[in-house]
Amino acid sequence: MNPDNDRKYVQVKKVTLLIAALILAALFLGWLLGRSSNSDNASNNNQPQPTSSQQASTTPSTSGEDVKSLVTFKLPDGWTEASCPNAAGSVFIIPAGAGGVDCDANPSAPVKVSVDTSNSDDCNDLQNVQNVSKHICSSLFINDKKTLKAETVYNQDSSYKKATTVQAYYINTGKGIIKVEYVYEGSNEYQTGFDELAKSIAVK
Repeated sequence: MNPDNDRKYVQVKKVTLLIAALILAALFLGWLLGRSSNSDNASNNNQPQPTSSQQASTTPSTSGEDVKSLVTFKLPDGWTEASCPNAAGSVFIIPAGAGGVDCDANPSAPVKVSVDTSNSDDCNDLQNVQNVSKHICSSLFINDKKTLKAETVYNQDSSYKKATTVQAYYINTGKGIIKVEYVYEGSNEYQTGFDELAKSIAVK
C-alpha cells in the first residue's frame, strides 16, 4: 500500500471523528441548557402569584406606556404615579396624602390619566349617561388642543353605589383622546392639583 494514501486515510478518519465529537458535545450542551431553563420555569410557575392589589406599583411603569407614547405631563408637588395590571395603558395618580392605589376598588385612585377608547371629542358624545343627578360639559382649548371638560354627579344607583362626582378633561392630541379623570365623594380637595395636572398635558 502507498504510505501517502494511508496517511490521508488516517487524517480523514481523525477529522471525521473530531467533527462527530463536536456535534455530540453541542447536542449534549443544548440538552443541559434546555433542562436548566425548564427547571427555572417550573420553579417560577410554582411561586405564589400576587393579587391585583398586591401588584399595584407606585412607581412609573410600562402600564402607562399608551398614555406616555402620546403626551407628557407634570405632577403637582407631592403627587405620585401608580399602575394596575388590569388597566394597562392608564396611569393612576395619587395626590399627596391620599393613600395608595387599590386596583380592586372603583375608583382605584382619585385621579387617572388614560387613552379614551371612545374618542370623545364633542360634548354630544358624553350625553349618554345614566343614574346621574347632574351632567355638564363645555369645550375649551388646553395648549392649543381642543378639550372637553365634563362634570357628572352619579347617584347611589350607579356603579359607584353612592353619590360620586366625576370630573374629566378629554384632550384631543391629534393622535388620540387623552382623558384626565378625577373621582371624589363630598369635598373636592384635590381640585387645584387636578386642574394643574390637566393643563400640564403636552403632546409629544
